[in-house]
Amino acid sequence: MRETDQIAPFVTRFFRDYLIAERNLSQNTVLSYRDALKLLLLFIKSRANKSSTNLPIQDITPDLIRQFLNFLEQERGNSIRSRNQRLAALRSFFEFVARTEPRHAEICRQIACLPVKRTTQGPVDYLEMDEITEIFNQIDPDQPQGLRDYALLLFLYNAGARVDEASKLRVSWVTLTKPYRVSILGKGRRWRVCPLWTATGQALCAFLAERSIDGDEEHVFLNRFGAPLSRHGIFNIVRKYAKRASTKMPRLAQKKISPHTIRHTTAMHMLQAGVDLNSIRNWLGHTSIETTYHYAHINLEMKTKAMEKCESSFLHTAAGSALPSWKANKDILSWLQSL
Repeated sequence: MRETDQIAPFVTRFFRDYLIAERNLSQNTVLSYRDALKLLLLFIKSRANKSSTNLPIQDITPDLIRQFLNFLEQERGNSIRSRNQRLAALRSFFEFVARTEPRHAEICRQIACLPVKRTTQGPVDYLEMDEITEIFNQIDPDQPQGLRDYALLLFLYNAGARVDEASKLRVSWVTLTKPYRVSILGKGRRWRVCPLWTATGQALCAFLAERSIDGDEEHVFLNRFGAPLSRHGIFNIVRKYAKRASTKMPRLAQKKISPHTIRHTTAMHMLQAGVDLNSIRNWLGHTSIETTYHYAHINLEMKTKAMEKCESSFLHTAAGSALPSWKANKDILSWLQSL
């Protein structure tokens, strides 16, 4: 069997030459593609007892891909959205295989034509003003990491930032003098600039003043070991304060609160304050305004307040919150995991 009949060489070239060198995709996107292929290869090994190292491409049929997708949803408990994301990654890989080695074009075409599974748009879970206020009121700036946590959550709420954007934030991207503002590196490596409330700027100044800054390229939010806060770390911080708040406001326990919930909250509060959808799109870093429209569909009581009232209302009700705040290995699975 020729090397170009096996899947392994295509996997390494797909990641090294195409995704990274040619398309220059972000690390998160590359890891998502890696996970999709890794899960597929592990599925084939468990069901067909075929090693991924010498696996022929022609053995990966459209029917096998369908079985894999059903496995993800029915046995792993993945959502339809996750199933479709895995399919999109596999489509991209097999389209690459077809372009690289036309002998495999037909089987790859069949796989690329597999349809996505339709799903409905779930409800957007966001927090009312008194709910997010109660979460902020759980933060004690006098406790270890208190200033950091307050500045982090206020930044997430003010900028409507994605968790990955907060994790990657560098000191040089924040203007710590009036007018406070931040440059955010978002999805697709697109930059946007967001104004910061005075409260947010002051919280960041107070937080950063408590530690020595080792160069402007240092990350803003660090863990207790001095390393950048991970996505998981930020998620845990948000969940910690949400759990505390739920003891005083029980309805919070019914919500699955995450950093992305705060992002949804920013969008909804802006919408309720009368901010137009195009401004919200720019604020959140959405590529298409269609992504922003679903917020409008769930907003049942538009308000006529100005954007500044989001800040003033928050500061008024949160008076108790203080501010002083990527060589290959012979084993293709091992190689994928090393990415």
